[in-house]
Amino acid sequence: MKKTTKYIIITLVVLIVLGAAAAALILTSPKDSEDDANSSGTVSESTEPALIDKTAEDVKNIGVEDLAADDSYTIIPTETTTSSGDTEQTFTIEGWDDLDVLYSNVKSLADRLYSITPTKKIGAVEDLSEYGLGSGEGYKITMNYTDGTSQTFTIGNKAGESSGSYMLYEDEVYIVPVSTYLKQSKYDFLNKSLIAIPTPTITATDGTETDSTSEINSLHLSGQNYPEEIQFGLSDDEVLAYDITEPIYAGMNSGKIDDFVEQLQNVTAAGVLAVHATEEDIAKYGLDNPVAVCDYTMNDEHHVIKLGDKTGDLYSMMVDDD
Repeated sequence: MKKTTKYIIITLVVLIVLGAAAAALILTSPKDSEDDANSSGTVSESTEPALIDKTAEDVKNIGVEDLAADDSYTIIPTETTTSSGDTEQTFTIEGWDDLDVLYSNVKSLADRLYSITPTKKIGAVEDLSEYGLGSGEGYKITMNYTDGTSQTFTIGNKAGESSGSYMLYEDEVYIVPVSTYLKQSKYDFLNKSLIAIPTPTITATDGTETDSTSEINSLHLSGQNYPEEIQFGLSDDEVLAYDITEPIYAGMNSGKIDDFVEQLQNVTAAGVLAVHATEEDIAKYGLDNPVAVCDYTMNDEHHVIKLGDKTGDLYSMMVDDD
C-alpha cells in the first residue's frame, strides 16, 4: 500500500504448514443484479435534448447518495501526473487524498453524470417504486457547478425494455445510460493490489537481465494462532536455504517456503471494509487482537500483515498500518 493510512480489507487466506499467509485474490466487479422494472406508463422515443449538458470544467463536485444503503460520497475534480510527467484533469473521491484511488474509474462515472442524454422518455408516472425511484430507493445525484448552479436527479432500476437505467428528473422518468460504477460500492474506486514486491534480476556481462529467485530475508509469525512465535530467515548452511530460529532451531522445508513466497510477494484484496479506520473499526473486525501477524522482509522490502475475524473463506486484514 502506498500510504500509511489505516486501511481494513478482506482477503482469502490459505493455511499452510507454518501458518496463515495472505493469498492474492481478485474478484471481478459484480454484475447489475437489479430486476427489470415493468413500465406502467406510455413509453415514447425521446426527442428531448440532453438532460444534463455540462463539461468536466463546469463541475465543482458531484454528490452521490445510495438511498437504500444510507451511504454517500462526493466526487471532486483533481489533477494527476501521467507517466510522461504531464498533468491531466480527472476526478477523485473527496477526503481520499492519501489513498490509492483508481482515478480512471472515478472519471468514468463522473463523465456519465455531467453529460446525460436519454434514450427514451417515459414521462410522469403514478408509482415511482416500479422504477426503483420511490422513497428511499435509487441513487440521488447532486451536481454542483462552478457557476453556483446545481441539478439533482435520481437513478433507479435497470430498464427492462431497453439498455440503461431509469432516471427521475424534474418529476419525469427517462431511460439513460449509466456507468456500472454507480451501482457498485464506493470502495471499488480503491486499488486492491496492496503488495507487489518486484522479483530481483541478474544482469549478465552483455547487459541483458534475467529474473532471479525471490527470497524471504526474514519472517516472524505471532498472534492468537502462535502462542509460541515463529521466526525464520535465510540460512548460512550450504544445503538449506532457510533456518527456523524460534521457538526451536531447525532447517526448513524449501517447498513450503515457495508457498510463502508466492503468497506474500503479491497480495490483493477481495474487497475493502473501511478506510481511515478508527480504533472502533479495528476492534469491530478483530484486528485489535489478530489471529495472525506476519512481519516479513522479502527481497529487502518490509511489510506487516494482520489477520482478524473470519467470515466464510475471507479474513479481515490490515497491511502496513500506521
